[in-house]
Amino acid sequence: MTQIKPTAGQTTPRFADIATFFRLPVIKDLNKLDYCVCGIPWDGGTTNRFILPFLARGKKKYILRPQGKMKTRPMKELISSLIQLGVDVNEKEVSGGYDIEVQGPFNFDERRISIDCARSTQFASALVMSLWDFDEFEIELLNLKTSKSYYEMSLSLIKELRLGKISFRVPVDFSSLSYPLALGAVTGEIFVENCSCLDAFQADACFLDILKKMGANLYWEEGGLKLKVSENLKPLNWDCSDCPDLVPTLAFLCSYVDGVSCLTNIKVLRHKESDRIFEIERLFKAFGISYSYNSELDRLEVYGGKLSGLSLKKYLRHDPPEDHRMVMVSYLFMKMNNGGEITNASHIKKSFPKFFDAMG
Repeated sequence: MTQIKPTAGQTTPRFADIATFFRLPVIKDLNKLDYCVCGIPWDGGTTNRFILPFLARGKKKYILRPQGKMKTRPMKELISSLIQLGVDVNEKEVSGGYDIEVQGPFNFDERRISIDCARSTQFASALVMSLWDFDEFEIELLNLKTSKSYYEMSLSLIKELRLGKISFRVPVDFSSLSYPLALGAVTGEIFVENCSCLDAFQADACFLDILKKMGANLYWEEGGLKLKVSENLKPLNWDCSDCPDLVPTLAFLCSYVDGVSCLTNIKVLRHKESDRIFEIERLFKAFGISYSYNSELDRLEVYGGKLSGLSLKKYLRHDPPEDHRMVMVSYLFMKMNNGGEITNASHIKKSFPKFFDAMG
């Protein structure tokens, strides 16, 4: 059996043919392959979960090898739904992790399947995107309680594809936008370039409503978005069901607000790139912030205020997990603490490669 290897970085010309993943040679006739091993870098839930059902559209056998934290992140619900569709899916332990063997095609004898979305809406989005060109197919979503708008975004995209739309505008990523806006909210003012409108389907766009609720003023101006805070921010009570990725940023903001803030429905954070509830608690302890988390009520209370610990801490070294969002929110705490040291900083490149440059 022939083993296909990436071309060396010194090979010239490097980009004379079709651009490929990890500079793998272009294989134009898949019938010459017995099977394909797909090594997915990083621990991105979106990448791993979306590629699996797309591989199932074909008749070849593919092997997906999750990397990093993705080795322990949820996938079984998606696998179960693919099996309902007649796809052959097997999990096999390998040294340092596991492989997912998948071989399609879909069997449409069943026109209705179910998928459990309690731990991630990405399961449903990945499935409907892979089936976008199949009509008269029903997917029952079980326990769809978080990030509903992202699933609705997928349905909207599918609708446009079926109408023949081929050109799309990529909006601002409001998850990434939350970090500079949060910093601006506690320092008093900030202007963000190239942010000209809301995106109704991004759940994290609610961050602008949250800032207004807390007392910040937001202005759409030519060339971007301006935030200005003229009075002290108010405590926040917010149901985070639809915006779990904002919770670390909200925890930072609430730390700087006099009074008690409350964030509810956050338990899905246990299944992200890290256990983000645990990591938020670590940050609170490191910076002397009072809080309480009731796991039964799924309720985080933050007893904030500028003198509650943040401005009193000396130089600190913090070791966030290999989780892009926890690295970025750790930076916010450090920034307001007159500096410090953060490890695992390189993991920002998963979603915001120029984060440190943008944040100054």
